[in-house]
Amino acid sequence: MDRYQDQFVLQGVYLLMEKLRAIVMRNLLKKVYLIRDKKNQLKLVDFQAAVDAVDSADLDMDALESLVANLIFMGYVKGYISHKLKILVLSKSNPFPAITDVLQDQSA
Repeated sequence: MDRYQDQFVLQGVYLLMEKLRAIVMRNLLKKVYLIRDKKNQLKLVDFQAAVDAVDSADLDMDALESLVANLIFMGYVKGYISHKLKILVLSKSNPFPAITDVLQDQSA
């Protein structure tokens, strides 16, 4: 996406692409969660492996933690990061709220 950033800005779709990237990363995190049997503690290295498999930009652990922290801040994920243990602790109830609900909350 970085390679075409200037083109996206000229077309007026850059912000949309950024929002879509966040949703795609949220959905990827949810897939890892489902693969790991819906355990509420998720190793960040597991998510990092999934991101590395689908994204050409190699994210180090700090960048990955930042990405997850932003997903939590935006409301796409309910939980917190244990920096010391490199674990994402997800809410036991509805850790991945419906995207429509999150977008409604953001626009209110």
